[in-house]
Amino acid sequence: MQNSQINGNEWRSLPYLQEKRVFLRLAKEDDIAQIISFYFNNAAHFEKVSSPKPLEFYTAEFWQNKVITSLQDFHGDRACNLFIFDLDVREIIGFINFFSFYSWCFSCLHFRIWFI
Repeated sequence: MQNSQINGNEWRSLPYLQEKRVFLRLAKEDDIAQIISFYFNNAAHFEKVSSPKPLEFYTAEFWQNKVITSLQDFHGDRACNLFIFDLDVREIIGFINFFSFYSWCFSCLHFRIWFI
């Protein structure tokens, strides 16, 4: 299955959400150049609303590791970091990160979303 990954001894579907104009999914290695371009082209906007990024943030090696850790975080029920793609041109237009999952006597999570 293209949109699934093995988790232990069972298959777990990867998140994929689609609407009329956009789709959301975890990053893949094929997306790395586009991810770097997205963050680099929007750096002036992001520096107003987030902490400064280290220089390695804009490298393929950083994002190769990030793709792997994002997949591990998803399978470990720790986070779900999705990129938002324009459906027609297949370009990244934003991201949404769900993090701090808690599952004790109650369940909750935190999230942030950015569109450009």
